[in-house]
Amino acid sequence: MNNSYVGDDGAVNSFNYLGQPRWRTPVAGVPVSVQFTGDGRVLSVTQSGQIDVLSRQTGQREVPTLQLLGEADFLAYPDLTRPAAGDGLDDCLTGGPRCAVANIAAVDAASGRFYLTVWEPGRPMASVVALRYGDGVVARLWSAEVLVAGSGTSPAVSADGDTVYVGDNSNRLIALDSSDGRTRWVRQLGFTPRGALSVSADGLIIPAGDEGYLLAVRDKDETSQIVWERKDLELRGVPVQTGGGVGYTVAAIGDGLNLVTFDIANGDTIDSDVLPAAKGSTTGTSVSAQGQVVVATRIGEVFAFEPEK
Repeated sequence: MNNSYVGDDGAVNSFNYLGQPRWRTPVAGVPVSVQFTGDGRVLSVTQSGQIDVLSRQTGQREVPTLQLLGEADFLAYPDLTRPAAGDGLDDCLTGGPRCAVANIAAVDAASGRFYLTVWEPGRPMASVVALRYGDGVVARLWSAEVLVAGSGTSPAVSADGDTVYVGDNSNRLIALDSSDGRTRWVRQLGFTPRGALSVSADGLIIPAGDEGYLLAVRDKDETSQIVWERKDLELRGVPVQTGGGVGYTVAAIGDGLNLVTFDIANGDTIDSDVLPAAKGSTTGTSVSAQGQVVVATRIGEVFAFEPEK
């Protein structure tokens, strides 16, 4: 308990609650996605496309490593060297072509499936790829080449596991059938969704994107609907939804940033709190079970808010 797992230049690391190293497992590339599988293993995916499932206790590989881009033929090219661990990282921020896997995986713990965005070398656009971890292997299920100009967001899975949502760099929000990758619907947003998508249990999707504004899209199975828009709120962070019908996001207000609490049903502002002297944008918004909200800026500032009694 209370251990942390993090990727760095060429490895996955685990630390205990005191910050002391527990183990370090070398990988090819830099892990951009480190998560838990349904059976409690550590799923690591690097920007170069290496997938590993590791023991939480020892860091040992539980299944054979999978290389999404394939293995080089070292018999045919004996002098070939592996790319540097950080190769292509600059493109990961925008989902560019030199970063094979730019985003965090979406894990469906119940089915063992997980979903990645992958831009294979030489392809005209990026793909959403479905894989499954189980029976001692990681297997590739399907690939849908639908992400024009690369991936804008990480994938997200619906509560029932039937749909995968993702944003691309042509300003689109896309819904795919999780069983085969078929496109269910496409919604033009008017701005590039970036980072993450917040998806509620009943199919309300709120995109992030520093070039955009706060809005909510409803999944209607084979089509979608704009439920509400707040064009007055310029996003500077990742919106989140909570079970109490309340959402949080960081928006640019005046010359600074505010944490905006909003009603998920209609987008109305419930509360607005200044992030003192904060500039730029934030990397994420986290809400604890007790209602505390924590946001971090891209320059390393951390702001914590307590719920009103």
